[in-house]
Amino acid sequence: MFSFLKYVNNKKGFTLIEIALVLAVAALIVLGVFVLYKFQIEPSRYVSDNSKKLVNFITAIEQAKSYNGGAYPVVAVAD
Repeated sequence: MFSFLKYVNNKKGFTLIEIALVLAVAALIVLGVFVLYKFQIEPSRYVSDNSKKLVNFITAIEQAKSYNGGAYPVVAVAD
């Protein structure tokens, strides 16, 4: 009986449950990184692009103002 207990206690390696837990933790980390990228980093890129477009638009209006003798450009409204 004692030799059987020695054999059971001396096994080396990982159990299936330990491997499953490690894979579950790794999956949660990957999911967290994906959520961070999808909802924070990617939208900030669009905000940055829109900010650049807005700055370019304002610069174009200011240039048109300087060409018109200080008057802002007039937009024609059709009825």
